[in-house]
Amino acid sequence: GDIDKFGQYLHNHWIVKKTISDKMSSSSIDRYYDKGLEYALGGKIMGAGGGGLLLFCCKEGQRRNLKEVMEKSGLRYVSFRFEFEGCKVLTNI
Repeated sequence: GDIDKFGQYLHNHWIVKKTISDKMSSSSIDRYYDKGLEYALGGKIMGAGGGGLLLFCCKEGQRRNLKEVMEKSGLRYVSFRFEFEGCKVLTNI
């Protein structure tokens, strides 16, 4: 229930993950991530092979601002929710 702590854990995980390999991120991903932190508590990249998603945990009331700044940066917003019965793809655009 502690969203602030969850966001900080995501951020710490991302920082540590980037120390594993210099191929974990890129300058453009780092720019997107840093831009996202204007409205997010933390985040991480998920996926591999040149594709994937940036996942952010937003500050209270900041999701719309995060969405706007990411879209202005050229990224697409993908809504999601936690699913307790396993991963389900609802759309594949």
